[in-house]
Amino acid sequence: MPYKNPEDHKKWGKRYYKENQSIWKNSDGSWIMSYKDNPTKGKEVAKKSYLKHRDKILTKRKARDKSIKLSWYHKVSPEEIKNLFTKFDNKCAICDSTENLCVDHNYTSLKLRGILCKACNLFIGHAYERVELLQRGINYLIKYGTKHDK
Repeated sequence: MPYKNPEDHKKWGKRYYKENQSIWKNSDGSWIMSYKDNPTKGKEVAKKSYLKHRDKILTKRKARDKSIKLSWYHKVSPEEIKNLFTKFDNKCAICDSTENLCVDHNYTSLKLRGILCKACNLFIGHAYERVELLQRGINYLIKYGTKHDK
């Protein structure tokens, strides 16, 4: 917490210490020296803090990690990745799913094509990106029916 006035920061520190004294002292009043001295208490403190701020931590981490990893992997800027997701309304281009989205790219030219869910991306990948193979699959389903046919 940035404070312009150092006195305000000092007051906050004292108030925080009083409110959280149980975190830093053992039940007998002695100080917890380090995580190594009392690993159970250290884990409790870390877990308590994490659970208190879990949603905030995960939201920030997920957004940051996803755009950074994708931009590094595809060798484009994080802004390009964000623009691609925006262009496809954060949905799979094939089935409109919003779960497990990934960036689809051409495996020879490495150019980004769009956003697909994991299932659709695997579907295209297992067909080796061959349109004729996918068309034969469609013809097969038309000829012999699907689980949705009655």
